[in-house]
Amino acid sequence: MTPRDSFCSLALSSVGWTAGDTGPLLDALIGRLPDGTFGDRESLCARFVVGLWRRFFSRVPSYLEPPYQVGSGLRIVRHAALQYGAARVWSGLSGPALPLPGDVVHLRAGGGEPEHVFVAYSTQQTSSDVITYSAICGGERTVWGAETISVERYALSVGTQQLSVGARVVAEWYDLDALAAGLGVKNA
Repeated sequence: MTPRDSFCSLALSSVGWTAGDTGPLLDALIGRLPDGTFGDRESLCARFVVGLWRRFFSRVPSYLEPPYQVGSGLRIVRHAALQYGAARVWSGLSGPALPLPGDVVHLRAGGGEPEHVFVAYSTQQTSSDVITYSAICGGERTVWGAETISVERYALSVGTQQLSVGARVVAEWYDLDALAAGLGVKNA
Protein backbone atom coordinates (compact mmCIF):
# COMPACT_ATOMS: atom_id res chain seq x y z
CA MET A 1 0.00 0.00 0.00
CA THR A 2 1.39 3.41 -0.98
CA PRO A 3 1.48 6.34 1.45
CA ARG A 4 -1.32 7.96 -0.57
CA ASP A 5 -3.44 4.82 -0.22
CA SER A 6 -2.72 4.68 3.52
CA PHE A 7 -3.60 8.34 4.04
CA CYS A 8 -6.85 8.02 2.08
CA SER A 9 -7.72 4.91 4.07
CA LEU A 10 -7.11 6.79 7.32
CA ALA A 11 -9.32 9.67 6.17
CA LEU A 12 -12.04 7.32 4.95
CA SER A 13 -12.10 5.50 8.30
CA SER A 14 -13.37 8.75 9.88
CA VAL A 15 -16.43 9.08 7.63
CA GLY A 16 -19.63 9.13 9.67
CA TRP A 17 -18.09 10.47 12.85
CA THR A 18 -20.27 13.26 14.23
CA ALA A 19 -20.01 15.69 17.09
CA GLY A 20 -23.03 14.04 18.72
CA ASP A 21 -22.72 10.27 18.89
CA THR A 22 -19.00 9.93 18.16
CA GLY A 23 -17.77 13.04 19.96
CA PRO A 24 -14.95 11.13 21.70
CA LEU A 25 -13.63 9.98 18.31
CA LEU A 26 -13.65 13.55 17.01
CA ASP A 27 -12.05 14.71 20.26
CA ALA A 28 -9.22 12.24 19.73
CA LEU A 29 -8.75 13.27 16.11
CA ILE A 30 -9.20 17.03 16.20
CA GLY A 31 -9.81 18.21 19.75
CA ARG A 32 -12.37 20.75 20.87
CA LEU A 33 -11.87 24.49 20.88
CA PRO A 34 -11.43 26.38 24.17
CA ASP A 35 -15.21 27.01 24.28
CA GLY A 36 -15.83 23.24 24.37
CA THR A 37 -17.29 23.00 20.84
CA PHE A 38 -15.90 21.62 17.61
CA GLY A 39 -16.29 25.05 16.03
CA ASP A 40 -17.89 26.10 12.78
CA ARG A 41 -17.56 24.46 9.38
CA GLU A 42 -14.39 26.39 8.44
CA SER A 43 -12.75 25.41 11.64
CA LEU A 44 -13.76 21.76 11.57
CA CYS A 45 -12.75 21.08 7.96
CA ALA A 46 -9.22 22.40 8.55
CA ARG A 47 -8.83 20.81 11.98
CA PHE A 48 -9.93 17.49 10.45
CA VAL A 49 -7.01 17.79 8.01
CA VAL A 50 -4.63 18.74 10.83
CA GLY A 51 -5.83 15.76 12.89
CA LEU A 52 -5.21 13.40 9.98
CA TRP A 53 -1.75 14.84 9.47
CA ARG A 54 -0.96 14.42 13.18
CA ARG A 55 -1.90 10.74 13.00
CA PHE A 56 -0.17 10.07 9.69
CA PHE A 57 3.15 11.91 9.85
CA SER A 58 5.93 10.93 12.24
CA ARG A 59 7.53 14.36 12.85
CA VAL A 60 4.74 16.82 13.67
CA PRO A 61 5.53 20.49 14.42
CA SER A 62 4.13 21.79 17.70
CA TYR A 63 1.78 24.24 15.96
CA LEU A 64 -0.19 21.24 14.61
CA GLU A 65 -1.01 20.15 18.16
CA PRO A 66 -4.15 21.32 20.01
CA PRO A 67 -5.42 23.51 21.57
CA TYR A 68 -6.28 25.70 18.59
CA GLN A 69 -7.58 29.23 18.42
CA VAL A 70 -10.99 29.83 16.85
CA GLY A 71 -10.57 30.42 13.11
CA SER A 72 -6.92 29.32 12.99
CA GLY A 73 -7.41 26.00 11.19
CA LEU A 74 -6.88 27.13 7.61
CA ARG A 75 -3.86 29.23 8.56
CA ILE A 76 -2.27 26.23 10.30
CA VAL A 77 -2.87 23.93 7.31
CA ARG A 78 -1.45 26.46 4.86
CA HIS A 79 1.54 27.26 7.09
CA ALA A 80 2.54 23.59 7.24
CA ALA A 81 2.15 23.21 3.47
CA LEU A 82 4.31 26.27 2.81
CA GLN A 83 6.92 25.24 5.38
CA TYR A 84 7.42 21.86 3.69
CA GLY A 85 7.16 23.07 0.09
CA ALA A 86 3.85 21.28 -0.47
CA ALA A 87 1.68 24.16 -1.75
CA ARG A 88 0.76 23.84 -5.42
CA VAL A 89 -1.07 26.39 -7.56
CA TRP A 90 -2.68 26.05 -10.95
CA SER A 91 -0.46 27.54 -13.63
CA GLY A 92 -2.51 26.68 -16.67
CA LEU A 93 -2.96 23.63 -18.79
CA SER A 94 0.80 23.29 -19.34
CA GLY A 95 1.52 23.57 -15.60
CA PRO A 96 1.77 20.96 -12.87
CA ALA A 97 -0.59 18.05 -12.53
CA LEU A 98 -3.94 18.32 -10.82
CA PRO A 99 -4.53 17.35 -7.17
CA LEU A 100 -4.15 13.62 -6.55
CA PRO A 101 -5.87 11.38 -4.01
CA GLY A 102 -4.50 12.26 -0.57
CA ASP A 103 -3.81 15.89 -1.46
CA VAL A 104 -5.68 18.57 0.46
CA VAL A 105 -7.55 21.03 -1.77
CA HIS A 106 -8.12 24.59 -0.51
CA LEU A 107 -11.15 26.43 -1.92
CA ARG A 108 -11.45 30.21 -1.60
CA ALA A 109 -14.76 31.63 -0.39
CA GLY A 110 -17.15 32.58 -3.17
CA GLY A 111 -20.78 32.57 -4.26
CA GLY A 112 -21.97 32.66 -0.66
CA GLU A 113 -19.95 29.56 0.23
CA PRO A 114 -17.24 29.74 2.92
CA GLU A 115 -13.56 28.96 2.51
CA HIS A 116 -13.07 25.20 2.70
CA VAL A 117 -10.46 22.43 2.57
CA PHE A 118 -11.02 18.77 1.75
CA VAL A 119 -9.00 15.60 1.23
CA ALA A 120 -9.17 14.43 -2.39
CA TYR A 121 -10.07 10.75 -2.24
CA SER A 122 -10.67 9.63 -5.80
CA THR A 123 -10.92 11.31 -9.17
CA GLN A 124 -12.81 10.69 -12.35
CA GLN A 125 -12.40 12.75 -15.50
CA THR A 126 -15.96 13.29 -16.72
CA SER A 127 -15.04 15.51 -19.70
CA SER A 128 -12.02 17.31 -21.06
CA ASP A 129 -12.60 20.23 -18.71
CA VAL A 130 -14.36 18.68 -15.68
CA ILE A 131 -12.88 16.32 -13.11
CA THR A 132 -15.11 14.94 -10.38
CA TYR A 133 -13.48 14.48 -6.99
CA SER A 134 -14.80 12.30 -4.24
CA ALA A 135 -13.66 14.20 -1.19
CA ILE A 136 -13.54 13.51 2.51
CA CYS A 137 -14.72 16.61 4.35
CA GLY A 138 -15.02 17.75 7.90
CA GLY A 139 -17.68 20.24 8.87
CA GLU A 140 -20.67 19.13 6.84
CA ARG A 141 -23.91 19.05 8.81
CA THR A 142 -26.26 16.14 9.32
CA VAL A 143 -30.02 16.66 9.04
CA TRP A 144 -29.94 17.09 12.85
CA GLY A 145 -27.36 19.88 12.59
CA ALA A 146 -24.39 17.96 14.01
CA GLU A 147 -20.97 18.41 12.45
CA THR A 148 -19.84 15.26 10.67
CA ILE A 149 -17.08 13.78 8.57
CA SER A 150 -18.53 12.86 5.19
CA VAL A 151 -17.79 11.98 1.58
CA GLU A 152 -18.82 14.73 -0.81
CA ARG A 153 -18.50 15.12 -4.58
CA TYR A 154 -16.93 18.20 -6.15
CA ALA A 155 -16.89 18.90 -9.89
CA LEU A 156 -13.62 20.70 -10.58
CA SER A 157 -13.77 22.85 -13.72
CA VAL A 158 -10.40 23.05 -15.43
CA GLY A 159 -9.78 26.41 -17.11
CA THR A 160 -6.71 27.96 -18.61
CA GLN A 161 -6.48 30.53 -15.82
CA GLN A 162 -7.98 28.78 -12.81
CA LEU A 163 -9.52 25.67 -11.31
CA SER A 164 -12.97 26.19 -9.85
CA VAL A 165 -15.74 24.42 -7.98
CA GLY A 166 -18.93 26.32 -8.70
CA ALA A 167 -18.36 29.94 -7.63
CA ARG A 168 -15.29 29.02 -5.57
CA VAL A 169 -11.77 28.95 -6.96
CA VAL A 170 -9.12 26.45 -5.95
CA ALA A 171 -6.64 28.67 -4.11
CA GLU A 172 -4.03 25.91 -4.00
CA TRP A 173 -3.60 22.31 -3.02
CA TYR A 174 -1.18 20.64 -0.65
CA ASP A 175 0.84 17.77 -2.03
CA LEU A 176 0.89 14.74 0.26
CA ASP A 177 4.19 13.47 -1.17
CA ALA A 178 5.98 16.75 -0.36
CA LEU A 179 4.55 16.76 3.17
CA ALA A 180 5.59 13.12 3.65
CA ALA A 181 9.14 13.94 2.52
CA GLY A 182 9.36 16.69 5.14
CA LEU A 183 7.43 15.10 8.00
CA GLY A 184 8.00 11.37 7.54
CA VAL A 185 5.25 8.77 7.56
CA LYS A 186 4.44 6.64 10.60
CA ASN A 187 4.91 2.90 10.05
CA ALA A 188 6.30 3.42 6.54
